[in-house]
Amino acid sequence: MMKKKIYLMMIAVMVFTTSCNDDDDFNPRPLPPTPTPIGYVGFLYTSNSAPEGNGVICMGRYANGAVEELTGSPIGTGGKGAADYGMIDSQNGMKIIGDYLLVVNTGDNPINGSISVFKMNNNTGELMRIDQDPTTTEVDNIDSQGIHPVSIAYTSRGNDIWVVVANQHSSPLYIEGQEVNFPIQNSDLRNIAMFKFDIDTGVLSFDNIAVTYNSGDYGGPACVTFNTAETKVAVTTWGVPDLLSDTVDPTRLQPSRVYFYDFADGLLTNEMYNETSGVAGAVGTAWAPNDRYVYITSMNLTSNQLSKGLRTIDSTTGLEIESIMTGNGGDYVGWAICSNDYSKVFTSSFKNNTVSVFNIATDNTLYKSLDPNYFFRRGEEALDNKDLFESQDGFLYVSGAYSGLDIGGYYINADGSLVEISNSPYNVPSANGVTPTQQTFVGLVGVQKPLKK
Repeated sequence: MMKKKIYLMMIAVMVFTTSCNDDDDFNPRPLPPTPTPIGYVGFLYTSNSAPEGNGVICMGRYANGAVEELTGSPIGTGGKGAADYGMIDSQNGMKIIGDYLLVVNTGDNPINGSISVFKMNNNTGELMRIDQDPTTTEVDNIDSQGIHPVSIAYTSRGNDIWVVVANQHSSPLYIEGQEVNFPIQNSDLRNIAMFKFDIDTGVLSFDNIAVTYNSGDYGGPACVTFNTAETKVAVTTWGVPDLLSDTVDPTRLQPSRVYFYDFADGLLTNEMYNETSGVAGAVGTAWAPNDRYVYITSMNLTSNQLSKGLRTIDSTTGLEIESIMTGNGGDYVGWAICSNDYSKVFTSSFKNNTVSVFNIATDNTLYKSLDPNYFFRRGEEALDNKDLFESQDGFLYVSGAYSGLDIGGYYINADGSLVEISNSPYNVPSANGVTPTQQTFVGLVGVQKPLKK
């Protein structure tokens, strides 16, 4: 059988118009100029985590911030998603390395999860899946070496490109006073797996299991990230939250951990961690400009810990430096990125669909200069906001990953305030009519089209 190549072809030039939304409650500032777009300026990607066949949703992005799904999207990953598993709370489920897109397949394949690798054409949005095992007749993915892979990080060291995969395994939680949704299980398939990546071929090769988290008491990994110097790795875990209850029960909640490791030659060493009572659902991770502090979001908090939605933790000591309340403390803040210029932190809250803006001070601590510093996304029910991505030309995108299955977009003003663009949130046609157990968006990344020479 011939190897199957999977392509996405786009229409080169399309006419696109937008209509203004008159809801002043959600759009209090004048919209920025919206020049007439001529073709796409870049592309956005997310995955739908469909249990019967995960797919990459591919979107063209216009100069006015608008996006639209490309013809032929979604593109199958050849692996399974896990939308039927429930709310997949993780960050960095997709990663771009050079001209390659790496995607987690959170479902079984057939026991462990897997990673798919695509070659990207940054001029057209085209994707071609790369075979990870040339000894077979099919286009293969690579085993993640654990169950439920959710997060990817990478670093280039000398001639080696190291790819780190966080396998979450299972993340139990209590929902609205009910018993835990999944039993707390111990397993070495809850781990951090290390791979090498060949930039010439797009092929991953497994190297070692760097860390295992056998105990299920602290939940599985939710996010793995390198600092800019690529000398340290941070790993957040989910804990055992008590979600969607009016009052979080401190006797049910089991805390998250935030782990730190030194990295060299594919090994993680000198483990330390922060664990704080009453703080669970740690997901979002963004390294500070000094490469020492890490900004961590925590989604689930007991009543005496509501100020700890966004924490600054010292990676050299594991100690908390400061904490800031996000929203009203019960907004389920879960995702965080630093702005491209490292002057701000953007966070995304799942419960009330807000995006918040925090400033980074010269000492790498955080403060708020806007009042209010959070911005609602229009037209959505509760329980939706997840991953964030900032484009090179000043737009911030947020994934409506659960209730709406859409993409929100904001123009970033000079002071960091956000103005939702006129056609936001963008409807994803391939997700129309599906339920959150059929699709749940995982990851959000983008590329800019190369400038014409």
